[in-house]
Amino acid sequence: MGAWNGIGEFETMGGREAISGLVDSGEPVATRLCMYSMTPDKNFVIDFLGGEFGKDVVVGGGFSGHGFKMSPVVGRILADLMLTGEAKGVELKHFGIGRFEENPKGNFKDFLHH
Repeated sequence: MGAWNGIGEFETMGGREAISGLVDSGEPVATRLCMYSMTPDKNFVIDFLGGEFGKDVVVGGGFSGHGFKMSPVVGRILADLMLTGEAKGVELKHFGIGRFEENPKGNFKDFLHH
C-alpha cells in the first residue's frame, strides 16, 4: 500500500483497511493522558465572582470535559451577564459559585433516593 489518498479512501475502504499499512499492528503507537479540571459535583460554574469584585468579574468554568457541546449557550449566558448583569429566562442558581460554601461537594447527585 502506498501513500494514503485521503478521506475518500478512508470512506470507501473503511477505516481499518485504509490505515492498516501505515502503522504496525499490535502494541499502541502512542498514548496520551487526558487531564481536565472538574468541579466536585461535575456541574459548571456560571456566576459573578463576587467579593471585592462584585459583578465586575463573570466566571464560567468547570466544564469537566463535556462543556464544549454547551459552549454556544454558555457563551450567550456569559455575554448577557457581562453586558446586562443578568441572563433573562435562565435559572443560574444551580451553577452558582457559592454552592460550595455550604456544601463542599456541591449539588446533590444521588438521584436514586430522591
